[in-house]
Amino acid sequence: MEVPQGVRHQSLLTLAGAMRRVGMDTEEMMASLAVVRDNRFESGDHVVTDDEIADVVDWVNQKKRAYALTDLGNAERFEELFGCRVRFCYEWETWLVWDGCRWVVNAVAELMQMAHGTVRSIFFEAAHALDEDKRKAITKHAISSEARSKVENMLESAKPYLAVLNRINSINTPCC
Repeated sequence: MEVPQGVRHQSLLTLAGAMRRVGMDTEEMMASLAVVRDNRFESGDHVVTDDEIADVVDWVNQKKRAYALTDLGNAERFEELFGCRVRFCYEWETWLVWDGCRWVVNAVAELMQMAHGTVRSIFFEAAHALDEDKRKAITKHAISSEARSKVENMLESAKPYLAVLNRINSINTPCC
């Protein structure tokens, strides 16, 4: 699937953030993003340069966001990781997932995979914590976050931040 021109920068940011969270170093991130650019980006008027990729990697590496070890903290993690690809419509009482071309209604399996990926990312946070007590606390939180009720709480807490109205313009175009 090709990444369209209008979402290329956000796609780079999202991927770079995920790469940082799993512990990739700058060189690995640069090389991986260059492969994505070369193989997945739709051609267009503007070619994404190596310098632009370096700027994205530098920005992501400087970003140090600490999350609370709560359901709301998990919702913020979910929003950062997948907020460009998911929306919740209160009017329809359903989640929407962007498939690259359109918002898909009730893509529950994909939504749950993203939610589980968010929970797994907490273990990477723990692995990169510098303080041993902090690492233990984050690991304990990651384990408890695997419970079905905690995943559901995370998604419920994320809804207001990913809400969309039932309007053609708000659901037929990508958010980024």
